[in-house]
Amino acid sequence: MFIFEENDASNYLDVENEDLAVTNLLQEFDIQTETSFLYNLNDDYKALINYISELYVDEKEIPEKIVHELNNNLNFKAYLLIEIKEKMNNIISNNTTIIFKEIVTIVNLLSFGNKFDIFESYNLYNLENLGLLFREFEKKLQELKQKNERDFLLTFNQYVVLIEVVNELCVINSTDVLRKKTINPLINIISETINIVKYNVQLDEEHINTLNNILGKLLFYYSHIPYINTINKDSQYLIDEFKFNFEKLCDGYHLSKNTNFGGDTNHEEYYKIFLNSATTLLLTLLYKLEITYSLEEYNDIDKFKNILELYESEINHVKKQNFDSIDDFKKSLLQNYNYIYAKESTSTCYLDIIDEFIENPTFNSSNMNIIHSLIPFCSDIEEEKLLKILKFLITLEKFKNDYHEFYKLNICDVIINKFIYSKNYILEKDFV
Repeated sequence: MFIFEENDASNYLDVENEDLAVTNLLQEFDIQTETSFLYNLNDDYKALINYISELYVDEKEIPEKIVHELNNNLNFKAYLLIEIKEKMNNIISNNTTIIFKEIVTIVNLLSFGNKFDIFESYNLYNLENLGLLFREFEKKLQELKQKNERDFLLTFNQYVVLIEVVNELCVINSTDVLRKKTINPLINIISETINIVKYNVQLDEEHINTLNNILGKLLFYYSHIPYINTINKDSQYLIDEFKFNFEKLCDGYHLSKNTNFGGDTNHEEYYKIFLNSATTLLLTLLYKLEITYSLEEYNDIDKFKNILELYESEINHVKKQNFDSIDDFKKSLLQNYNYIYAKESTSTCYLDIIDEFIENPTFNSSNMNIIHSLIPFCSDIEEEKLLKILKFLITLEKFKNDYHEFYKLNICDVIINKFIYSKNYILEKDFV
């Protein structure tokens, strides 16, 4: 997730100089608050935010007075940022969050009281209208930079949060085969608006670094996502194509790293994201080679020379390794998952992660990523263990959180296809 500094917003909440305009709006439009024991202006802000969200859901016009506060009340804009940040934190971490609904709500709240009709359905987005929303932000940022620095900072943070929301949409869509196709167009829209803002708005170094950091992360978050087909390609052509994507991924990581990751001090977490993307990309290459070509066509470590040189120059959590075979390289890649998910696992071997999950079968946003990463690429997991995982997942009730539900179904699908591909009928006997 991209970084949003909470203090940037909370510093503007001046308790001694409360903006009574919001309270007056609640009275005028008969908006009810969930009042705390002691009066708190935040209760009024929250009530107005909920009211605005409901108007969007009901496809009703936002009253002009409320639109005015959305655009001009700086205390309210600051609180809106804090409230949206809380919603963002719940998108992936909370099992009960209905993700698509929450994303639509956040985008609506960042639409200045206008209606852009970006989300036409669960799978279909009006990218032209999303571009129009970004054009609105670009215009406001250019105007406010000359007129009101405080409002500019708040609006810039809202702009970054909108980009963050689109990024979360890409993360979620990466779990679905059909919706993966939306990722590149969404990334192109983000890249376009960032370049427009950098060109038209006089930004300081901190804000430039924030935007460059986002551009870099778009590359190392998603360069492993696009589908690469094998039709009419020999094995070396495929290897070279994956190398190109690996280079893009590395370039993005260095672009972000050169901005000090936008001022975020948690460099190790970004390295782990980079390592996860690189590992998944290269394991996908090995998987496609295994299922598409005969062993003789690619089973020469020298064919991977350029990839290995780049890999060894970028990977720093282990000592430099000399790979004598493709199998050695694959095992090393799988072993990366132990480092990536070290907080969730005490094991030293990637196979132990599977055993830990079977012994303590809980399903959350952390361990589902581990299992989802390992199972497709690991060929030495015992079939009985795969079956135990499948049985556990099937017994789980449907998650309200789309992201968790997609992961659950994807893991089930991968296991079932493993049995089908191996022509193993243990699955049929147990589940008919």
